[in-house]
Amino acid sequence: MNETIYSYHVPGPPDGLWYDYKLDPSPAKDKFSTHTHDMFEINYFISGRARFSVEGNIYHLQPDDVLIMRPAETHMPIMDEPEPYERMTIHMSLAYLKKFCPECERLLAPFVDRKLGTLNQYHNHQFVSQHWKSCLQAMAAQAKSSFDERTYINVNLLAFLAELNLAFMFRDLEQDKLESNELSVRIIRYI
Repeated sequence: MNETIYSYHVPGPPDGLWYDYKLDPSPAKDKFSTHTHDMFEINYFISGRARFSVEGNIYHLQPDDVLIMRPAETHMPIMDEPEPYERMTIHMSLAYLKKFCPECERLLAPFVDRKLGTLNQYHNHQFVSQHWKSCLQAMAAQAKSSFDERTYINVNLLAFLAELNLAFMFRDLEQDKLESNELSVRIIRYI
């Protein structure tokens, strides 16, 4: 049975936001099924023994991994062991983001500028700083006692999206560097 540690929901669609911090002490393997949403999704994996299937690609989870899915991208957690499964999940619509940040669409590149089922997983070391984690944790730890719960969540969500976007850009640069190195090696071998 899931224990909800913190939950905040703005009804939708089309302009909804769901933030949930949950701990499932003994997740059943058959509890989760493949599904999609009409919202963007962020999963922050804190603890447990699990994998995640996105469009049929399997990601092996480690603590402090982040998984992202865009609307209509099929996904499902796969429980390997009945160990406690702790995670934070955010579902957000584009309409919701645009309400408080009209320019936010550019921050969604990690979700939309990739092929389905690829580049969904981010490890802790792929982020430029640890600020991303502080943003997600602050939502659960301090939002209720803040000056305005919704504004506090929005500010931290926006900061997290900026951190994710940096990780995505650096990941892209590293990939370009690898591909250009491969081309250089092939040219040198040919010559």
